[in-house]
Amino acid sequence: MHLSDAEDEAENIFNMWPSDHKLLLTKEKATLGDNPELLLSNYQIIHIASHTTVHQGLSNNSTIRLTTSKGNTPITISSISKMSLNADLVYLSSCESARVISSNGTMTSFTSAFLEAGVNNVIASPTAIDDQFGKQTAELFYKFWLGGATKPEALRQALLIQRKSDTWSGPEYWGFIKIYGQID
Repeated sequence: MHLSDAEDEAENIFNMWPSDHKLLLTKEKATLGDNPELLLSNYQIIHIASHTTVHQGLSNNSTIRLTTSKGNTPITISSISKMSLNADLVYLSSCESARVISSNGTMTSFTSAFLEAGVNNVIASPTAIDDQFGKQTAELFYKFWLGGATKPEALRQALLIQRKSDTWSGPEYWGFIKIYGQID
């Protein structure tokens, strides 16, 4: 994902959110600091628009990258799975964030790591996603969810709109984004 697309997506979703208890991390602030668990454990909804790099067999080298003007802050599958989070939802708007890898004889992914950390639901894709498609889908999801739809219904409505568009009608766009975890 291009940094400007990720920042636009994050800002748009931040502005949609009705709560005063929210935090936007972009540009030089796009870091979780020395203790990501401490920061992430304060929020019920976590939306990450970023780069994901997945290495088969290497969960410690598979990372979500938070890019700042000072460089990259990687968060690994292994570090996420060891966190204690109470979030209701993590939305991973990045390529291959639900891609399953085999590591040390165990199947794992960023999705399973967040669920293991205590998150109720994760929305992610196991494949590459187009930046603009991902941005629009996330914004539509939050529009419907904040409008009263359940998370699965909000995602279904967002993907149906994308499916009916001239630009995103192919299943290579909408066919892989899924919701994982406890379904409400």
